Amino acid sequence: MTLEALLIGHESGLTNIHWSPSNNPVLLSTASDNSLVIWTPSSDGIWVPSHRFGAIGGRGLAFYGAIWGSEGRTVMAGGWNGGWERWVNEAEAGEDDRWEVKPGLAGHHGDVKSIAWDPKGDYLVSVG
Repeated sequence: MTLEALLIGHESGLTNIHWSPSNNPVLLSTASDNSLVIWTPSSDGIWVPSHRFGAIGGRGLAFYGAIWGSEGRTVMAGGWNGGWERWVNEAEAGEDDRWEVKPGLAGHHGDVKSIAWDPKGDYLVSVG
């Protein structure tokens, strides 16, 4: 077993990590420091944080996981308080990534048993 990469950028314990569904090698990680990080490899092979999202303002509860939307242009993260945060990459072709925060979700007050994106990536379905 060999170490492929060391991801340095979170200030607390990692809670989740996922590969992007896009054709590019991109990782999404969440941590108990209320942050999400999108990681991309640099030209010399080192994984660097290219985008950082998170919650501020005394929320005090970490993200326990996040998922990519279709084609890797949407990210949703769930917190221990039952709410979901959402970010969408609004960049046009040829532009640098431009992630915008969008309204999240609320509704479940108990355990969520399963989640899935619709085939076009327009909405998320959850079952409690």
